[in-house]
Order: sequence, then structure tokens, then C-alpha cells
Amino acid sequence: MKVLFVVSDSTAHGGTEILTFNLMRELQNSGVDCYLISRYIYNGENSHVINMTQAEFSRYRQMLNSPLNKITGSRISDTYLKEVIRKVAKDLQVDWIVNHTYDMCAAIPTDGLWKTAQVFHWSLEGYENNLKSVIQKKSFIPRTLSIVSLRATIKRWHKAISQFDRLVCLTTAAFSEIQRIGQLSTQSRICHIPDPLMQTQESTEVSSLNNKTIVYVGRLSHEKGVMRLLRIWKRISSQIDNYTLKIYGDGNMKDEMERYIHSQQLPRVELMGFSSDLKGIYTHADLCLMTSDSEGFGMVLIEAMYYGVPCVSFDCPISPKEIIADAGVTVTCFDETAYANAVVGLLNDKGRLKELQLKSIARAKDFYIDKVISLWLNMLKSENK
Repeated sequence: MKVLFVVSDSTAHGGTEILTFNLMRELQNSGVDCYLISRYIYNGENSHVINMTQAEFSRYRQMLNSPLNKITGSRISDTYLKEVIRKVAKDLQVDWIVNHTYDMCAAIPTDGLWKTAQVFHWSLEGYENNLKSVIQKKSFIPRTLSIVSLRATIKRWHKAISQFDRLVCLTTAAFSEIQRIGQLSTQSRICHIPDPLMQTQESTEVSSLNNKTIVYVGRLSHEKGVMRLLRIWKRISSQIDNYTLKIYGDGNMKDEMERYIHSQQLPRVELMGFSSDLKGIYTHADLCLMTSDSEGFGMVLIEAMYYGVPCVSFDCPISPKEIIADAGVTVTCFDETAYANAVVGLLNDKGRLKELQLKSIARAKDFYIDKVISLWLNMLKSENK
């Protein structure tokens, strides 16, 4: 069996890209030939990544940046990219094309020569609302044109999604979002396969819960609610004076965060930058905070729970409440006072914190890689469309 994975950028180090490379490796260990293609030229060492030719890449970038393409919501560049992907798939004689990027769904050839699957790593509502919020910042005429273009683009994306053989939802809560897209013929097309935790057994090291440290781990961007995080910390730090907030990650909101920390004289906040040392982060943390506008899955939650760190999150669309279950706390969106009170309450109740730690470790087992790979193999071997 041969599978061609599609991601936006094979050179990136985001959660989706890391997940896809991990998934490919584990499937290859199970006897599946896996390949990957993206919109960018890959210069790494993985021989299973297929690049466009330089001529194809140059032409695609020209199309992507043309004014007409932008007005049409990337229809022109998507049409060209579809032909490139179709050629690669034919040359490889693949059985499946699996797309991991929502805004590339219209560039996937769904003409029956192979089976196709769309993986939803984001909340559709959250993703589309983020696009709308960017448009609202434009002046009147560009904003009006962009709104018209976005509506047409989303309609085209939804139509493209309806042509896939399988729609892979990371949580059961995502089903309702997918169902609002019309033309879904049968429930059998929808599969529930969570993102995997790259572990198969419990960690030998977990948090002592006596570190006096709270962590945020993730991109420093608007949709992650990082300014909301700082406002919440302002409330928490006024009630508890012996804990430090360590923020791991990087992004375009870093400068604004630094200005806010300085202007508000926020105590005990440390911007740590990006770190891949998950064990080092979580075994020295007592709580993990998530303040996102929306989360398609929230891998950070599972990674924290694996090391015995309870999580607090807003009940945002669509995944945190389902992932955390009874192993942490979810708060009504976006009540910052209630969120701060929930954190303070946990830090003042060591018995409750320890109870949530044990539940967190147990919950993380549901996402171990061996369980998730079994679900992928079952889908890839399925015969029914």
C-alpha cells in the first residue's frame, strides 16, 4: 500500500508537520509506503518527501502571488497545484492521498484513481473566524472585496471536502462541525482518529507538583489567546505570590506581550522562547494553561498530561473539553475571572491537584501511538467508500 501525504510546508516545524512526519514513520514501520508533498521545496534528509521541480515551484509561486489569484481565493494556484499532485500520485501509483491542510483541500485530485482523506487539524469555525478577523482590520473597499472573496473560497472548500472518501476528525466533538458542511452522503465517511502521543508506556518521570511553576506552551499568536493569558496572570499573581508563569514558544505577538508585561509590571513572568525539551518543561511544572480562541486538537494538553501535569483551558471549540475530560478543568469561554479563580483554587488544593495528576496520566494513555496507528491502518485498509 502507498500513501501520499500533503501538508502546507514540509520545511516547517509546526505541530501538523511534526505529526505528519511521525505518522509516516510509524506507518512505514507497519509496512505502508509513505510519501509527502507540500507547497515548498524540502531540503532535508527524508527521501520520502517529493519536491516539485524548480520550474513547477516557480510557476506555482507566480500564480500564488498574482492579484487575480488573490481575488479568486487561490482558485488559479489550487488548480495548478492539483495537476502537480495528480502527476506525482500517478507516478507513485498511490492508493491514498491524505491531506492535512484545510486551505489546500481544493488542490487535492478526487477523481477516483485513488482514495482520498481530509484530516481536520483545526476547528473549522475557529479557522474561518480567524480569516474573517484579519479581513475586518482592512479599510472599507479592500475589506468588502475580501469578504466577497472569502465567502466564495469557503464555499469552494466545502464543496471540495464533500468529494473526499474519508473525513478524519481528531475528536468526536468535531463531527458536528463537519456535518454542517453539506453533501456528506454517509456517516461511514467520517472517521475518528486522534493525533498520537509518541509514547507507548508511562513516563518514568512526572511532575512533583511542588515546582511553584505554571506553564504555557505554544505559538505566541493572536488565536492562541496569549494576551488573554497575560490578563489572567495579572489576576492570578495578585492572589498568589510564590508561583512563576513560564511561557514557552515564539511568534508574532512576542513584542506586544513584552510591552504589556512591562507596562503592567507583571510579576514573575518569563518568556522562555521555543524549547523541544518537553520532559524538562513539564516535569518542572505544576499546571499547564491553554487560553486559545479555538483548538482543533490541542496536542499540548496530552503532552502535559503524560508528564502528570493537570491542564486548565477554556471550553473553546472544539477539542479541549473532550481531551481533558475529568483530568483537568475547563472554563466557560472567555470568562477571565472564572479562569483565574479556577487556577488559584487548584493551586490552593494540593489534594485535588494530585487527584487530577493521576487522572491525567491515565487519560494520556488513550492517545499512545500504537493505539492511533491501529486506527489509521484500519481506515487505510477499508474497502467501502
